[in-house]
Amino acid sequence: MTDTCIALLNPIEPERKSTLCRVAEVASGSGTPLLLCGAFARDVLFWNMHGIETRRETLDIDISVQITSWEAYERFGRRLLEQGFKNPYEHHPEKFRDEQTGHELDLLPFGELAEDGKTLIWPTDNSPWSVVGFQDAFENALYLGLQDGVREYRIRLVSIPALVMLKIVAAHDRPKDRYKKDSTDIGFVIEKYTQAGNKDRLKTPPHGEIMRLTNGDLDMAAAALLGRDLAGMVCEDTREYLLGLLEHEVTSGSRCYLARGLREGICKGDFTRGRQLLSVLARNLREWPASGG
Repeated sequence: MTDTCIALLNPIEPERKSTLCRVAEVASGSGTPLLLCGAFARDVLFWNMHGIETRRETLDIDISVQITSWEAYERFGRRLLEQGFKNPYEHHPEKFRDEQTGHELDLLPFGELAEDGKTLIWPTDNSPWSVVGFQDAFENALYLGLQDGVREYRIRLVSIPALVMLKIVAAHDRPKDRYKKDSTDIGFVIEKYTQAGNKDRLKTPPHGEIMRLTNGDLDMAAAALLGRDLAGMVCEDTREYLLGLLEHEVTSGSRCYLARGLREGICKGDFTRGRQLLSVLARNLREWPASGG
């Protein structure tokens, strides 16, 4: 992870920036690390950084908080309420609304409160929630710099490969709610990854052979590069977990959520091609060394 803040081609919309700065102020006061993820992170990574338009507009902002206990999570939520946020949804302690801007905030915990390091149990209804990959995303995050008057904030932002990783996990963890939008976003990333600062990487070592190996297919090349980039950022446990999900996608006759979603999206009805994209991603994740660059 670099300490340098990313450069933005397009500025963050003022009301979104206001919401983020107020959350960052609460985090600063409590010493709670933040990680910007989800659809808004996708918008920052593609539209704000590279001028690539995204397909779904959202008022939601997903922010993960590295937290040690549910008591600490509840304290953070109370501080948000003191800053003018509301918690309007009964039985959903993670959902807040910024009354000043109208933006919805999903506050997603990870860290020590996940007893096995992989799954947290929401105390409101005892529902499980996978947090696999969040620590990897946190340790390899970018920094988004924001200024609100005289105050400056730096918020961790998931990288594009980390965004894909978290969406792979979420689509299998909560398929009823997630698979369509997560597979749509993964398809979007595959389509646009080379445009997001990665085109030249396909022309030179160590990735210069990818276009030849994929017969000049840009989507397949992007899937291969994403797999290699994931290999360079995840711990071995996370790698094996992701490979298990992806191997299921390309070999099983059921619960192939991502392949099905890709078929409905960028693969234009071709289920086999969706599986091929995931297979290429998995192969490069499996075979590329962790320090592969």
